[in-house]
Amino acid sequence: MYKKTDPQQSLFGVETQLSKSLRTRLKGSWAELFRVEVLPILIKSEDKFALLYGTTGRPNFSVARMLGLCFLQEFYNFSDQQTLDAFGFDIRWRYALDVGDEDSYLSRRSLVEFRRRLSAKDPEMKIVRMIFGRK
Repeated sequence: MYKKTDPQQSLFGVETQLSKSLRTRLKGSWAELFRVEVLPILIKSEDKFALLYGTTGRPNFSVARMLGLCFLQEFYNFSDQQTLDAFGFDIRWRYALDVGDEDSYLSRRSLVEFRRRLSAKDPEMKIVRMIFGRK
């Protein structure tokens, strides 16, 4: 079942666990740019991906965050397991995707199934291209 991502950021995000110098380094990393520039676009556009989900059943993992994971996986040329490990263990990935510790687990099946549904419903990636202004 499709459920829209709440755009409200957590008051106590993963960055609050870091020292001031590490927070400064995190803010200067690729993760800050992704969180500020890419994630809001994905969150605003995720309704376009509701067609990937049915109307009943358990609510989905955030579509915006799932797309973000797929983008980062492609950018780093990671396998599914490397992507899930980075998501679970690398604070930069969780910061970039605005995910707290309690939501940092994602099964391999969920990632694979999301990509399968995306490629089945939008094989030419027209929706993704439209989101980023490329036709």
